[in-house]
Amino acid sequence: MKSFALSSRMAIAVAMLAAGTAARAQQAADVEPQQDIIVTGTRTTGMGAADSPAPIQLLGGDLLARTAQPDLVQTLAQNLPSVQAQSFGTDLQQVNLSFRLRGLSPNHTLVLVNGKRRHGTANVSVAGGVFGGAAAPDMSFVPSVSIDHVEVLQDGAAAQYGTDAIAGVINIIQKKANHGGSFTVDGGQYFDQSKDGSCPGGLVDHCMQTGGKSWSISGNIGIEPFEGAYLNLSAERRHKGRSVRTHYNAQYYQTGPANTTAAGNLALYPDYLNNPDYPYVDQRQGDPEMDLANVAYNAGYEFGDFEIYSFGSYGHKNARTLQVARPPANIYCVVGSSAGCAGDVEGGYYMNTGAVTVDGVTYPAGPASGAAIVSGRTRMLFAPQGFEPEQVTSETDYAFTGGFSGAFGDTHFDLATTYGRDRYDLSVANSANGTLYANTGATPTNIYIGNLKASQWSTTLDLTHEFDIGLVNPVTIAFGMEYRHETYAIGAGDPMSYYGGGAQSFYGWTPDSAASGHGKRNNFSQYLDISVKPTDKWIVDGAIRHEHYSDFGNTTVFKLTSRYDFSDAIAVRGTVSTGFRAPTLAEEYYSGINVSTNYLAGIFPANGDIISNLGFGNLKPEKSTNFSLGLVLKPIDRLSITVDAYMIKLRDRIMMTPTFYGYRGNYCPPANVVQNSNPNDARTLGSTPTSPTTLSCNVAAAIGTYTSQQVTDDNYFINNQKPIYDVMTSVVSDIPAAVLYLNADPANGRELSGGYLSVQSFANALSVRTKGIDIQANYRSDFGPVRVNWNLSMNYNKNKITKVNPLPDGFYISEIQPNLTTLYATDTGFDSYPTEHDSPHIRITAGANATWNKLSVGLRGSYYGSTWSSATQSTGSINDDGSVVGSCSTCVAPLIYKQRINAAFLADLDISYQLTDFLRLTIGANNLFNHYPNGVSWQYNQEVKERIGNGSNLTGPYQNGSPYGYNGGYYYARVGFKF
Repeated sequence: MKSFALSSRMAIAVAMLAAGTAARAQQAADVEPQQDIIVTGTRTTGMGAADSPAPIQLLGGDLLARTAQPDLVQTLAQNLPSVQAQSFGTDLQQVNLSFRLRGLSPNHTLVLVNGKRRHGTANVSVAGGVFGGAAAPDMSFVPSVSIDHVEVLQDGAAAQYGTDAIAGVINIIQKKANHGGSFTVDGGQYFDQSKDGSCPGGLVDHCMQTGGKSWSISGNIGIEPFEGAYLNLSAERRHKGRSVRTHYNAQYYQTGPANTTAAGNLALYPDYLNNPDYPYVDQRQGDPEMDLANVAYNAGYEFGDFEIYSFGSYGHKNARTLQVARPPANIYCVVGSSAGCAGDVEGGYYMNTGAVTVDGVTYPAGPASGAAIVSGRTRMLFAPQGFEPEQVTSETDYAFTGGFSGAFGDTHFDLATTYGRDRYDLSVANSANGTLYANTGATPTNIYIGNLKASQWSTTLDLTHEFDIGLVNPVTIAFGMEYRHETYAIGAGDPMSYYGGGAQSFYGWTPDSAASGHGKRNNFSQYLDISVKPTDKWIVDGAIRHEHYSDFGNTTVFKLTSRYDFSDAIAVRGTVSTGFRAPTLAEEYYSGINVSTNYLAGIFPANGDIISNLGFGNLKPEKSTNFSLGLVLKPIDRLSITVDAYMIKLRDRIMMTPTFYGYRGNYCPPANVVQNSNPNDARTLGSTPTSPTTLSCNVAAAIGTYTSQQVTDDNYFINNQKPIYDVMTSVVSDIPAAVLYLNADPANGRELSGGYLSVQSFANALSVRTKGIDIQANYRSDFGPVRVNWNLSMNYNKNKITKVNPLPDGFYISEIQPNLTTLYATDTGFDSYPTEHDSPHIRITAGANATWNKLSVGLRGSYYGSTWSSATQSTGSINDDGSVVGSCSTCVAPLIYKQRINAAFLADLDISYQLTDFLRLTIGANNLFNHYPNGVSWQYNQEVKERIGNGSNLTGPYQNGSPYGYNGGYYYARVGFKF
């Protein structure tokens, strides 16, 4: 706690310095005074944000309209330093980017709409990292034009609102106006549009930076159907154009004589040069193409002290995301192996991988024609120019709420029910099933992969009563109950999506995956909240909540909050609370299992038989303890400053596990182990294994003081674990025969070169401690006719992993390479976990919005602290004189280095002019000076790959973990009508 107190004192000093410079006006300045009454974080009616005992920020509708971001997530991240938005995802996460508050998981922030819980997405992130496991609500389905303001409670509130509120609460308050309306059209594009230029921020030439044209049309109207009623309608249509940030693949683009890989590949596959995108054949780094249509309504009828209300939304999103480009050699069939793979198929493209002699004539490796097409020796290529698959998603999301509220005397009640549902249908386009093509010479190119579905139905009753017990203010007592029913399901794809090796870029969900991917649960909770104000200067608020989940039982949490105002100029506030987060059904039941001719692998359900039998047990809730201490300062008129320090201790955080292997054929068995019918059964000393020379001994050199043989033995036991092998073979009935060790002779079945059996899942893996400080300040100044709202916000946030939970009994624990046998994978050579540093520890946002008659100008600067993550060094090296050292085939393991993203300052500008009472014109720029993150390391990664082409498809030139993306500047224009 000493460091925590020191941080608090530092924060106070910074805040006072900010007061001295008078350079702040927080986002609340964008909320009209009559809108400054909050409903989040308190059960007391009529409380203003400035009087809140907990830190809460308001983002007004005017601010949302000025921010040229595609959805609310990006708007929040741009204006609140404590919010981090995911700039890039993989696979399905590209169409459902998440956000997180105070450095925790997206699942730790509760999202409300008009105070009612919003349902989560069916699309769980299985990519790992800090956004892994995310299944939070997709806020892109709440039209921005429907929002009156947003209240962001930056404080743990599980006792008040229930699961998901460990980091805080985001409450989206929609418009209720029964008159007037607006209509807006905007469009924009990223600044860089080049098909052959240098990569900004990197050393790589020949970059492609194109696309990113986007537009939107939105409208809102308020109607009074009859006296006392309101109906507010909103609709929007958005298009997000694909952007491309890529460079050439050096395996197929020769930049010098050392790159013999590219020379050889182009000799074998010369038609690759005719690819219309050559040499920029891998274009997956960038924004996906996306179309979104939303409608929303907010309606009610007020009569006397009562109101009947309803609100809801319906949205549909279509997206196409590019995947890893496939080279020509990826899919083929051998001539003569099937009727569809004959040597006389019209239009086929044939090649020989080696020299072929026919009738005394020798044909070299490469394109084959005429007599060179030999049964069993010649391949017919599926795509001689290569191909890049697309994942195609069609998502439908809707939610509807109906309620009745009012008051009987001093008792206020609110009874409501909400149903929400989200469904993903996934296909692949421009793809293929390689196994099917190899067996038949034909394959579909558009394949249905399956679907994901999630729903939530919640019913709440909230009662609030004020008791006058002789204090300055009445005592407010709130009591409530909630019943919630949730479901999750996976739907199987077309059989062609999982036949053999499955569809390229996404293995389809099988009937078995669908059968194990169904889950449902019920939750019943009750809370009691008491707010007391013993004096005009002191408020105390306490809450306790009990919840019962049908899948893991009971839990009780509490919260105690207090604030004391010493004067109108200074107040202190603080909170202590406990919290919990129930695992989402997606984390419990998601599965993505891949089965091919020589492997069985994938993500298995956390609550399924395999994971349970391995000793993990079912997922249990995450639990937290939260502390916060803050100052509220108003040193001079029109200036307010808040400083809030916090610490969150989170236990049993749910993370994606590393991949654990029950069998991995290309790792040699120890020299002193006899192989039996099960490669994991033999732990006895004895003779040399059968035919050890037929194995590709991976990792054969020494680590530190360990001998080569010790390292080989260790890798064998890491990658061939008996408990995993035994459990998977006992539970799964369709393991390919090539994975099984049929007898002592490897030639009779066991796949030596690359067959494997592996498992991955979600697990309660970590304990994490988060410390941080939020500083917010507001100042408004008037310079004659010019009014300026200044703003300054700062967040310091640091995560520390304090514990990694142990693996189940029976798992192999390595003493030589312990980082490879832990529940949470780490990399050696660093003093801390990479995930503790892959988000900026410091974020600062400062700016001003000036208004003069009809002209309005907004300028905002954002500072992002530096970050780093672990990355794998490309094998091979370049000497000081520029000569090439070949591929490092004897390396112990890929060398790990710190891939840094340097600190950066970005500027945003918007200029608006009120042309008439109804018409407003705006131009602006996000990332005004077109700043890019530094590229992927040239020294450790890019140079070797580009010089000798020794890697697989090259990564993009930029790092996906950049907190502000990698697309550069975005420039836009907007026309708005109000009536």
